[in-house]
Amino acid sequence: MVDYIGVTLDLIGFFLILGIGFYAVRLVGSFKRGSLERGWRYITIAALFLVIAQISYLFMAVVPEYSTLAINAGIVFDILGSLFLLIGLRAHFNVWHVNETTETSSATHNV
Repeated sequence: MVDYIGVTLDLIGFFLILGIGFYAVRLVGSFKRGSLERGWRYITIAALFLVIAQISYLFMAVVPEYSTLAINAGIVFDILGSLFLLIGLRAHFNVWHVNETTETSSATHNV
């Protein structure tokens, strides 16, 4: 028997994540070279991997015969998406992080 509530929630999640994927693709194509571009590129690639993972979870709910394959694929894409998100956030942290020793040494040189 099909779980209609679960499938409905999966479809809602799918359409929301599809919107995220749409704007991620548009964002990747619009990057210019800059200090923040590298981090955002990784973050948008992470969003695309998470979209693919959500599609595999929806496939698992709709076609239960392939649930093992779909869940394994979803887990792999979740891990890839999380890894790229981590790399992108770290790149942003490195751009925005102010090193206190550099800041104090440059302040003493300006006096």
